[in-house]
Amino acid sequence: MLRRYAFIFVLFLFSFFVLFGCPSGQDDIKSAQDDVQSEQEDVKSARDSVKSGQDDVKSTQDDVKSAQDDVHQWNLPEDAVRRIGRGSIREIAYSPDGQWLAAAGSVGIWIYDAHTLNPVKLLTGHTGIVTSVSFSPDGKTIATASKDYTVRLWDTDTGRNIKTLTGHTSAVFSVSFSPNGKTIASGSVDYTVRLWDTDTGRNIKTLTEHTSGVISVSFSPDGKTIASGSRDNTICLWDVNTGKNIKTLTEHADHVNSVHFSPDGKIIATASWDGSVRLWDTNTGRNIKTLTEHADHVNSVYFSPDGKIIATASWDGTVRLSDVNTGKTLKTLIGHTIGVQSVSFSPNGKIIASGILDATVRLWETDTGRNIKTFTGHTDYVVSVSFSPDGKTIASGSRDNTVRLWDTNTGRNTKTLIGHTDYVVSVSFSPDGKTIASGSADKTVRLWDINTGRNIKTLTGHTGSVESVSFSPNGQIIASGGAVSLSFSPNGQIIKSLDDTVRLWDTDTGRNTKTLTGHTSGVESVSFSPNGKTIASGSWDGTILLWAVSGFGSERLTRSEPQTPKQRRPVGQAQTSEQIAETALASTVLIVMEDADGEAISSGSGFVVDEEMIVTNLHVVEGVFRGYVKRVGTERRHRITGIVAMDTDQDLALLSVSGVAAPPLWLARDGEVAVGEQVYVAGNPIGFLEGTFSDGLVSGIRDLGVGREWLQISAPISEGSSGGPVLNKHGEVIGVAVATLKVGQNLNFAIPVKYLRGLLDKVSR
Repeated sequence: MLRRYAFIFVLFLFSFFVLFGCPSGQDDIKSAQDDVQSEQEDVKSARDSVKSGQDDVKSTQDDVKSAQDDVHQWNLPEDAVRRIGRGSIREIAYSPDGQWLAAAGSVGIWIYDAHTLNPVKLLTGHTGIVTSVSFSPDGKTIATASKDYTVRLWDTDTGRNIKTLTGHTSAVFSVSFSPNGKTIASGSVDYTVRLWDTDTGRNIKTLTEHTSGVISVSFSPDGKTIASGSRDNTICLWDVNTGKNIKTLTEHADHVNSVHFSPDGKIIATASWDGSVRLWDTNTGRNIKTLTEHADHVNSVYFSPDGKIIATASWDGTVRLSDVNTGKTLKTLIGHTIGVQSVSFSPNGKIIASGILDATVRLWETDTGRNIKTFTGHTDYVVSVSFSPDGKTIASGSRDNTVRLWDTNTGRNTKTLIGHTDYVVSVSFSPDGKTIASGSADKTVRLWDINTGRNIKTLTGHTGSVESVSFSPNGQIIASGGAVSLSFSPNGQIIKSLDDTVRLWDTDTGRNTKTLTGHTSGVESVSFSPNGKTIASGSWDGTILLWAVSGFGSERLTRSEPQTPKQRRPVGQAQTSEQIAETALASTVLIVMEDADGEAISSGSGFVVDEEMIVTNLHVVEGVFRGYVKRVGTERRHRITGIVAMDTDQDLALLSVSGVAAPPLWLARDGEVAVGEQVYVAGNPIGFLEGTFSDGLVSGIRDLGVGREWLQISAPISEGSSGGPVLNKHGEVIGVAVATLKVGQNLNFAIPVKYLRGLLDKVSR
């Protein structure tokens, strides 16, 4: 019985605890509930953090997208609102840590994130094409070389131009940091290598053994030696401390474009226009291997970080990877459609970057040779652009033989029109925006449907390059202007065909309804008046013709007088060699002298100094029966009508020539010549080398006695170039080419401009 009551009591206690709980247990339960609530709050907080992080990522992505969208507007020139394309690429380089990829070219220096391949900066400030780029060993500074004669240093983080190094007297083609980052070497067309103190920007040494432009410079890994490659076909090795030339390597048969030391410094690799890559023993200077697999000029050579592979870039459109020990080609990277200018390994050696002049940069896997990424656009220079009437589309014509259509807002390439077999020189939209006309060096005009990109019609009839196309305001007529074309005959001779016509075409049928003749040289531009009743055509003959349009016929209205505008005098700032060549050759003439039977017996050069007046050497025309002159690049002959004045002491003659429509060259002021100054010479060497342009330096000012003073220059003056202009870096004439004397070596001379000024003064009086 007792047991029964005990059992009931225990059961009662158990029920009590279950119903009302134990105080200590309640605390534990409450504590557990609090812990759960706290954990829930932590989870919520974590979720909020994740959301915040996602928002941050989205914000960053938006920033990147915004930056990418705006890349076409970075550092634009004044009055430009958008840039399509990234410019031509001359050289590329990775930062030492592999974070950045720098691409130097015609726009400036593009800095890419090497991992995402997004552009992050555009460094601008050079006034010429940027030819070379190099990172300092610590990656904090970028050095760039340019055709504006300068080297610039930039802060990698901010993109700020820290220093501008001046001293070179011509285009700078290569720049390189020493391994300790304290010295910069630069190579220039002025024949020199210059060493600069990185901190102060001071020119420490100038190395002067080369006899032509220096294209590439590279430090050895220990920083004690510099290798320089030159247009004189040699590689010079220099002692950095003394500046002395240690060795000269001389087996290349053409320009040496690139030099690079192996990581251990025991081998130098060189690339040349002779199509070969050579490996040299640094100590002995011996050529240990010659690689000849490329089919064209080799522009760049680079060792992999482990020194086992060399990458080479060539005008044959390929990058080749070769084994350093055996010289055998391991892989050929194919994908570029024109020559490859530059090649570089990433710091870890796993990626190769290659760049060409068309602004394309390609990334490749070293192991597989696979093309990972391509920055695309035209594959050669853009020659012509045109807006659609609604402004939403841009058409561009290029030397890659294509027409490309671009979305004006996004800059995206929407269509590529393929069909021309040579350069596309001109593009034009029809007034309704539905059709594009393109003129090409293949002598055709093509019509394209803008919506489908289909080639609707091909208009044939021109015998030379089509330089300009234009729609009439009602869209029913297309006018096109023809110019010169060059082609090769089966036996390899050059055939020059000149088309100096304007042709009118029926847009619907494609029929050539009228051919307008009257220009005496190529037609560069054609344009309709707003009412469509008149066509204006501008020509290389220096005239503008206006034509009356009636239906599909036309009549010539008026002919402007031959234009011989005075050249605008350069204002202090140096011009590029390309600009000087264009100006000089436009005013340079070939002079051919004949006997009484009209047979050519001698030739020389001259240039326009005033309207229908040309200067040359007296010995070119003296004692000869008659002669004619011909502008460089044209076929029309202009008879010499007389000798206006002559200076027998200085060997100068002023000729009167009828019908020469070319701008006179500017004459430099007296006494503006210094020894060491960069000069350029235009002329016509005998042997069908018409229109030759070369550069050099003023080597000396020689007093020949009896009031005769000549300039000695290093620029070559071949037979037939006597009488041509000698110009300074501003494009001004400083002398008249006169002679070459051979006394152990060629010595070239020019008559100072002060004597030409004196002769012109006599004529004006």
